[in-house]
Amino acid sequence: MRRKLRDIIWLIQSKFHRNVMVCYGTSLTEGSGWVDLLRKELPKWHIVNLAKGGMNSNWGVDNIKLVKRFKPKVILMEWAINDSYEKCPYYKPTNKQSSLANIVTMLNAFKDSKIFMLGMNPPFNKFLFDRNPYRDRIFYWWFSNRHREIAKRNNISYIDITSEWNKLTEFEFLYYCPDGLHPNINASKDITVPTIIAFLRKMNYIITSQ
Repeated sequence: MRRKLRDIIWLIQSKFHRNVMVCYGTSLTEGSGWVDLLRKELPKWHIVNLAKGGMNSNWGVDNIKLVKRFKPKVILMEWAINDSYEKCPYYKPTNKQSSLANIVTMLNAFKDSKIFMLGMNPPFNKFLFDRNPYRDRIFYWWFSNRHREIAKRNNISYIDITSEWNKLTEFEFLYYCPDGLHPNINASKDITVPTIIAFLRKMNYIITSQ
Protein backbone atom coordinates (compact mmCIF):
# COMPACT_ATOMS: atom_id res chain seq x y z
CA MET A 1 0.00 0.00 0.00
CA ARG A 2 2.79 2.39 0.93
CA ARG A 3 4.63 1.59 -2.30
CA LYS A 4 1.50 2.27 -4.38
CA LEU A 5 0.99 5.61 -2.63
CA ARG A 6 4.61 6.53 -3.30
CA ASP A 7 4.23 5.66 -7.00
CA ILE A 8 1.08 7.77 -7.26
CA ILE A 9 2.87 10.77 -5.73
CA TRP A 10 5.81 10.33 -8.11
CA LEU A 11 3.42 9.97 -11.04
CA ILE A 12 1.66 13.22 -10.18
CA GLN A 13 5.01 14.98 -9.81
CA SER A 14 6.17 13.65 -13.17
CA LYS A 15 3.37 15.56 -14.90
CA PHE A 16 5.19 18.79 -14.06
CA HIS A 17 8.62 17.68 -15.36
CA ARG A 18 9.86 17.66 -18.92
CA ASN A 19 12.75 15.31 -18.11
CA VAL A 20 11.63 12.09 -16.42
CA MET A 21 14.02 9.20 -15.78
CA VAL A 22 12.88 5.79 -14.53
CA CYS A 23 15.29 3.40 -12.82
CA TYR A 24 14.02 -0.16 -13.21
CA GLY A 25 15.40 -3.43 -11.92
CA THR A 26 16.26 -5.37 -8.78
CA SER A 27 17.51 -4.61 -5.27
CA LEU A 28 20.76 -3.46 -6.90
CA THR A 29 18.74 -0.47 -8.10
CA GLU A 30 16.07 -0.16 -5.42
CA GLY A 31 18.64 -0.25 -2.65
CA SER A 32 22.29 0.83 -2.31
CA GLY A 33 21.31 4.49 -2.50
CA TRP A 34 22.69 5.22 -5.96
CA VAL A 35 19.38 6.51 -7.34
CA ASP A 36 19.20 9.12 -4.56
CA LEU A 37 22.77 10.18 -5.31
CA LEU A 38 21.99 10.38 -9.02
CA ARG A 39 19.14 12.78 -8.24
CA LYS A 40 21.64 15.14 -6.64
CA GLU A 41 23.90 14.94 -9.70
CA LEU A 42 21.01 15.56 -12.12
CA PRO A 43 18.77 18.13 -10.39
CA LYS A 44 16.92 18.99 -13.61
CA TRP A 45 15.64 15.43 -13.91
CA HIS A 46 12.67 13.90 -12.11
CA ILE A 47 14.18 10.51 -11.29
CA VAL A 48 11.81 7.73 -10.24
CA ASN A 49 12.97 4.47 -8.66
CA LEU A 50 10.52 1.76 -9.76
CA ALA A 51 12.90 -1.12 -9.04
CA LYS A 52 11.97 -3.79 -6.50
CA GLY A 53 14.20 -6.10 -4.52
CA GLY A 54 13.98 -9.81 -5.27
CA MET A 55 12.30 -9.29 -8.63
CA ASN A 56 13.41 -10.46 -12.06
CA SER A 57 12.53 -9.66 -15.66
CA ASN A 58 9.23 -11.59 -15.38
CA TRP A 59 8.17 -8.93 -12.88
CA GLY A 60 9.68 -6.29 -15.17
CA VAL A 61 7.43 -7.36 -18.04
CA ASP A 62 4.40 -7.58 -15.75
CA ASN A 63 4.91 -3.93 -14.74
CA ILE A 64 5.62 -2.39 -18.15
CA LYS A 65 2.38 -0.39 -18.00
CA LEU A 66 3.46 1.23 -14.73
CA VAL A 67 6.72 2.44 -16.27
CA LYS A 68 4.98 3.76 -19.38
CA ARG A 69 2.55 5.82 -17.30
CA PHE A 70 5.48 8.07 -16.37
CA LYS A 71 6.29 8.74 -20.04
CA PRO A 72 10.01 8.63 -19.24
CA LYS A 73 12.52 10.26 -21.50
CA VAL A 74 15.19 7.91 -20.09
CA ILE A 75 15.05 4.42 -18.59
CA LEU A 76 17.98 2.83 -16.74
CA MET A 77 17.42 -0.88 -16.22
CA GLU A 78 19.13 -4.06 -15.05
CA TRP A 79 17.84 -7.62 -14.59
CA ALA A 80 20.73 -10.06 -14.97
CA ILE A 81 21.41 -10.58 -11.28
CA ASN A 82 17.96 -12.02 -10.48
CA ASP A 83 17.29 -13.58 -13.87
CA SER A 84 20.26 -15.80 -13.05
CA TYR A 85 18.59 -16.72 -9.73
CA GLU A 86 16.76 -19.66 -11.28
CA LYS A 87 15.20 -20.81 -8.00
CA CYS A 88 14.11 -17.30 -7.05
CA PRO A 89 11.68 -17.60 -4.10
CA TYR A 90 10.29 -14.08 -4.48
CA TYR A 91 8.72 -14.13 -7.96
CA LYS A 92 8.17 -16.45 -10.91
CA PRO A 93 11.68 -17.70 -11.75
CA THR A 94 13.14 -17.06 -15.16
CA ASN A 95 15.21 -19.39 -17.32
CA LYS A 96 17.63 -18.58 -20.10
CA GLN A 97 14.96 -18.52 -22.80
CA SER A 98 12.39 -16.46 -20.88
CA SER A 99 15.00 -13.99 -19.69
CA LEU A 100 16.11 -13.12 -23.21
CA ALA A 101 12.51 -12.89 -24.40
CA ASN A 102 11.64 -10.61 -21.49
CA ILE A 103 14.49 -8.20 -22.25
CA VAL A 104 13.44 -7.94 -25.89
CA THR A 105 9.82 -7.39 -24.83
CA MET A 106 10.82 -4.50 -22.56
CA LEU A 107 13.10 -2.92 -25.15
CA ASN A 108 10.24 -2.97 -27.66
CA ALA A 109 7.74 -1.66 -25.12
CA PHE A 110 10.02 1.23 -24.13
CA LYS A 111 11.04 2.24 -27.65
CA ASP A 112 9.75 5.78 -27.10
CA SER A 113 12.35 6.26 -24.34
CA LYS A 114 16.13 6.42 -24.42
CA ILE A 115 17.16 3.15 -22.74
CA PHE A 116 20.42 2.55 -20.94
CA MET A 117 21.04 -1.01 -19.77
CA LEU A 118 23.28 -1.37 -16.74
CA GLY A 119 25.94 -3.99 -16.14
CA MET A 120 26.02 -4.03 -12.33
CA ASN A 121 28.43 -5.46 -9.76
CA PRO A 122 29.07 -9.19 -10.18
CA PRO A 123 28.28 -11.55 -7.30
CA PHE A 124 31.44 -12.33 -5.39
CA ASN A 125 32.64 -15.78 -6.46
CA LYS A 126 34.58 -16.66 -3.33
CA PHE A 127 32.86 -18.65 -0.61
CA LEU A 128 33.31 -16.20 2.24
CA PHE A 129 29.65 -15.75 3.12
CA ASP A 130 26.98 -17.88 4.79
CA ARG A 131 24.64 -16.87 1.97
CA ASN A 132 26.99 -16.75 -0.96
CA PRO A 133 25.33 -15.26 -4.06
CA TYR A 134 27.51 -17.29 -6.39
CA ARG A 135 25.87 -20.50 -5.15
CA ASP A 136 22.45 -19.14 -6.11
CA ARG A 137 23.55 -17.63 -9.41
CA ILE A 138 26.02 -20.04 -10.99
CA PHE A 139 25.05 -18.90 -14.50
CA TYR A 140 25.19 -15.18 -13.70
CA TRP A 141 27.84 -14.44 -16.31
CA TRP A 142 25.81 -16.13 -19.02
CA PHE A 143 22.81 -13.89 -18.28
CA SER A 144 24.95 -10.78 -17.92
CA ASN A 145 26.73 -11.36 -21.24
CA ARG A 146 23.54 -12.23 -23.12
CA HIS A 147 21.77 -9.10 -21.87
CA ARG A 148 24.71 -7.04 -23.05
CA GLU A 149 24.59 -8.71 -26.47
CA ILE A 150 20.85 -7.99 -26.76
CA ALA A 151 21.52 -4.34 -25.99
CA LYS A 152 24.19 -4.18 -28.67
CA ARG A 153 22.00 -5.86 -31.30
CA ASN A 154 19.21 -3.39 -30.57
CA ASN A 155 21.46 -0.31 -30.52
CA ILE A 156 20.80 0.19 -26.83
CA SER A 157 23.46 1.95 -24.79
CA TYR A 158 25.12 -0.29 -22.19
CA ILE A 159 26.72 1.26 -19.11
CA ASP A 160 29.42 -1.14 -18.00
CA ILE A 161 29.72 -0.76 -14.23
CA THR A 162 30.93 -4.37 -13.96
CA SER A 163 34.33 -3.45 -15.41
CA GLU A 164 34.89 -1.01 -12.57
CA TRP A 165 34.08 -3.71 -10.01
CA ASN A 166 36.48 -6.11 -11.70
CA LYS A 167 39.34 -3.68 -10.99
CA LEU A 168 38.87 -4.03 -7.23
CA THR A 169 41.00 -6.13 -4.92
CA GLU A 170 39.30 -8.67 -2.65
CA PHE A 171 39.65 -6.27 0.29
CA GLU A 172 38.10 -3.41 -1.70
CA PHE A 173 35.23 -5.61 -2.85
CA LEU A 174 34.42 -6.56 0.74
CA TYR A 175 34.55 -2.90 1.77
CA TYR A 176 32.07 -1.87 -0.90
CA CYS A 177 29.90 -5.01 -0.88
CA PRO A 178 29.96 -6.64 2.59
CA ASP A 179 27.41 -9.38 1.81
CA GLY A 180 28.95 -10.22 -1.56
CA LEU A 181 25.93 -9.02 -3.52
CA HIS A 182 24.49 -5.68 -2.39
CA PRO A 183 26.75 -2.62 -2.71
CA ASN A 184 26.72 -0.13 0.14
CA ILE A 185 26.37 3.65 -0.09
CA ASN A 186 30.14 4.07 -0.45
CA ALA A 187 30.07 1.91 -3.58
CA SER A 188 27.22 3.98 -4.95
CA LYS A 189 29.16 7.17 -4.32
CA ASP A 190 32.56 5.95 -5.54
CA ILE A 191 31.64 3.52 -8.33
CA THR A 192 28.04 3.35 -9.55
CA VAL A 193 27.08 7.00 -9.87
CA PRO A 194 30.43 8.26 -11.23
CA THR A 195 30.36 5.52 -13.89
CA ILE A 196 26.80 6.40 -14.95
CA ILE A 197 27.50 10.14 -15.04
CA ALA A 198 30.75 9.67 -16.98
CA PHE A 199 28.96 7.56 -19.57
CA LEU A 200 26.12 10.05 -19.99
CA ARG A 201 28.60 12.89 -20.39
CA LYS A 202 30.60 10.89 -22.90
CA MET A 203 27.40 10.40 -24.87
CA ASN A 204 26.75 14.15 -24.50
CA TYR A 205 23.32 13.13 -23.25
CA ILE A 206 23.14 15.14 -20.02
CA ILE A 207 24.05 18.38 -21.79
CA THR A 208 21.65 17.95 -24.70
CA SER A 209 18.72 16.86 -22.53
CA GLN A 210 18.72 19.54 -19.83
